[in-house]
Amino acid sequence: MIDPWPYMGCLERILDTQMDYHTKKMMKKQNVPRKMYSEGIGWAIYKQYGWVPLEEGSIEDKEFDKRRRFAAEHASREAMEVLDQLCVEYEAKYLKK
Repeated sequence: MIDPWPYMGCLERILDTQMDYHTKKMMKKQNVPRKMYSEGIGWAIYKQYGWVPLEEGSIEDKEFDKRRRFAAEHASREAMEVLDQLCVEYEAKYLKK
């Protein structure tokens, strides 16, 4: 998540609570906020399933394309159709430009 603050504020209101040291510590552990959506977390379990850190100087579109190609090499056509549809829905909802 690149800009978690509006969502965190909403959660605070819904849950009638406030962010504290523990919240911020967990966000840091999860690498939130991130500079790019594809930045992710460098944990071994993710690496085991093919996650690789961003290349220096990467741009978001290039990273998404690289990761989609990786998925296509390992997933069925049907799974890729689902992934593509989920991406379209996500972008329409969260990446409004």
